[in-house]
Amino acid sequence: MNDFDQIIAEMREMHIKKRTDYGRIDDPYANVRASEAFGIPGWVGALTRQQDKTRRLQKFVTEGNLANESVEDSLLDSIVYGVIALALWRELNATQEGQISQDSQPEYSDRDKGWQASEASNRYCTECCR
Repeated sequence: MNDFDQIIAEMREMHIKKRTDYGRIDDPYANVRASEAFGIPGWVGALTRQQDKTRRLQKFVTEGNLANESVEDSLLDSIVYGVIALALWRELNATQEGQISQDSQPEYSDRDKGWQASEASNRYCTECCR
């Protein structure tokens, strides 16, 4: 097995272990979907968690140490959150045939109502972040 395949295997093994703690039998992404209770789409919640890992890695780059998690763990977590974001994105935007529309921006579902683009092209919740 080459390095790439080994890393993918490690990432999968770590995800399986963690989803036992964080997910539910009927929904392995339940912990990430929790962001929906605040009006934030699940895929955006996953990106937020991925950004937390990026910030942790930035701290390591600038300060040279991490207190609670290794660089490798942070990198693996970041990859997993990216995969989860993609899975939730695809779920949200699946067509009736179960395919993804690659040539257009998605329509947001009822779960995503309340989100608008601001003048600075950032997204914000119109229900609680006015």
